[in-house]
Amino acid sequence: MNAIIAVFIGGGLGSVSRFMMSKLITSNFQNINPVATLASNFASTLLLGIILFVSSEKLALSPNLKSMLVIGFCGGFSTFST
Repeated sequence: MNAIIAVFIGGGLGSVSRFMMSKLITSNFQNINPVATLASNFASTLLLGIILFVSSEKLALSPNLKSMLVIGFCGGFSTFST
């Protein structure tokens, strides 16, 4: 049950972050929505790689925290959730 709550919280934070990134990019440029999608997917993939590398090589993360970051946040931040 704790893992479900962790993914829920991470997904919410990731989705809000994606929305804010999209608003930030599209507020400065008109009709550039695909660029906002590309930027959020790129950032999410980069963050996912960093989290997986750090958690396997340098730092031991709890399974719930790893689920929150990898499945929840990165899933909500990328278009996986949309």
